[in-house]
Amino acid sequence: MAVLELIMTEFGGRAIPYVDVKDVSTTPIQIVKRNPNRAGLLIQNIGSYNVYIGLKPDVSPTNGLLLMSNGGSLSVYWKEDGYLVTEEYWAVAPASTRLYIQELIIVSEK
Repeated sequence: MAVLELIMTEFGGRAIPYVDVKDVSTTPIQIVKRNPNRAGLLIQNIGSYNVYIGLKPDVSPTNGLLLMSNGGSLSVYWKEDGYLVTEEYWAVAPASTRLYIQELIIVSEK
């Protein structure tokens, strides 16, 4: 069975990847919006400074998950992490840096 057939069987539609790169600095920004059709999310720090991420705009070094510079990442998948994959995510850093973001969005075929 081809991967496309497996995805169609699992989700009842196609899974479309969306890729973005976000600049993050000292003011918290929303890096992904809430999306009930998101099945997977990858956030990778491709910059030179640590980044802190969280589910709320009050994310900070003392109130966030650490993504280490030059490759630290967070991967969220609906089967393992439930509703957390659909939530909005915020990020902040001590200096200007970048995040690579890839979302897997389900598009219904109905």
